[in-house]
Amino acid sequence: MADADAGLGLERAMFSLRSNGSQTTRSPSVRSRNRGGRPPLPAILRRTRTINVALTEDEYAALRRKALAAALRPAEALRELALRGEVRETTPRLNAQAWAHLGKFQGAVSRLLAIAGERIDEQDRALIESLHAEIRALRLALVRTA
Repeated sequence: MADADAGLGLERAMFSLRSNGSQTTRSPSVRSRNRGGRPPLPAILRRTRTINVALTEDEYAALRRKALAAALRPAEALRELALRGEVRETTPRLNAQAWAHLGKFQGAVSRLLAIAGERIDEQDRALIESLHAEIRALRLALVRTA
């Protein structure tokens, strides 16, 4: 019985330490500190529902091929199929790199046109504008071949 009373007394002492505000509360700077990590998505964008689907090995292999071609995980590919009726293949990495480099070049040509303004003759302006249009067409072609 004495042991039970001692245990009860220890529990009360622990409770009083926990309930004492100065013992357990953190300073305001610790509470408001940014703990890092990705910020939470708005509620409308959070995916909270899951569906389990059983597939045969052949079905899973087909889904995995489609997912790999689109650089997606199988679950993401399944979502695309369910919501859009297809899994769109992504631009191959090489095309994506070329597309980005051409975008920088296209921006430089645009800046050249803006800076040169009226200082260049009409023939040079037409040549630079046709170069700009060709770059744009090439970038579109890179995306379409994906």
